[in-house]
Amino acid sequence: MSTRPNLEIADRTLREARQSIAAKNAELAALEAAQQNTSALKPSQVRLPSRQTSTKKAAAPPTKAGSAQRRQNGPK
Repeated sequence: MSTRPNLEIADRTLREARQSIAAKNAELAALEAAQQNTSALKPSQVRLPSRQTSTKKAAAPPTKAGSAQRRQNGPK
């Protein structure tokens, strides 16, 4: 029984592992660079996404009929 196929499998596995590690290192470097860029910003430069706590839908815009009714009823 030859060890040649086993060596080829091990070599291929090692190459794939090295490529995977290189990809992860590149991803990590990009994340670290992004983190440094973010921490260099002033708080006023950072725009956080708005957090909507309510699940209610926004009110519909006033209709012409509703406006006419408010004019008839007068100020509250």
